Amino acid sequence: MSASDCWAVGYAGLIEHYDGSGWSAVPGPSLPGGAWAFLFGVTCFGPGECWAVGESVGAGSNNTAPLVEEYAAGEWSLVSAPPPDDSESYLAGVACVSAGDCWAVGKLNGDGGDPKTLIEQYADGLWSVVPSPSPPGGGGQLNDVSCTSENHCWAVGSTARTATSSAPLIDQYGGTSWSVAASPAPVSEESQLMGVACAGAARCWAVGYSGAHPLIEGDTGSGWRVVASPSPPGNAETELNGVACASTGECFAAGGVTEMVTDEGAPAFVEET
Repeated sequence: MSASDCWAVGYAGLIEHYDGSGWSAVPGPSLPGGAWAFLFGVTCFGPGECWAVGESVGAGSNNTAPLVEEYAAGEWSLVSAPPPDDSESYLAGVACVSAGDCWAVGKLNGDGGDPKTLIEQYADGLWSVVPSPSPPGGGGQLNDVSCTSENHCWAVGSTARTATSSAPLIDQYGGTSWSVAASPAPVSEESQLMGVACAGAARCWAVGYSGAHPLIEGDTGSGWRVVASPSPPGNAETELNGVACASTGECFAAGGVTEMVTDEGAPAFVEET
């Protein structure tokens, strides 16, 4: 948005707004039936026009469904999002090309509980599920999405490598449909991409983790490749959860330290590229 107009969302339906002088909590809509709201992603495409996505969790159960909230006319409200085939599902990331063209990505559990990627589009005033490609040999999930135009979007996440391991997953939208793109697979058995941001059609970054180390992949128009990612000093398990770009030459990725061998706290850390 701007230096004096930012939004952040989180668990229990938490919504906070920065107005240039400080952060403050903003009321979110109540869910029917006492369900809980968990918000994982937010985007704004104009002053006072934003979307937040996540999942609703039924009261007294573990049943989940996609959750979409819209900020307009100075308040947040619930918007209908189709639950695909009544499967347990959620939306993790959202991006808008314009006020009437947005994408949200996440995960659904298909037959037998196998996770599958979920992609929904906002067009003609409604959200709808669109075909989402399955990676060869297994299912997957999508954690974030970024668009540079109505014909160019990237979504990132992970796909099952074996029953106990995963590999990065990158999907591409070329204007008519989504397809699985080539993504370099690090050596670690457990790797996942958590966030993606594009500063231009040929300058995109994706971040996540590979084993106990942060993972960064970049695309400059000739395909995705793994790039060097510094780790905090000490023996720590670290990961990157999100990335944002101010320009083609200035991007920031943020994450956290999940384990430390000392008695010190586990601070968040930031990487710049």
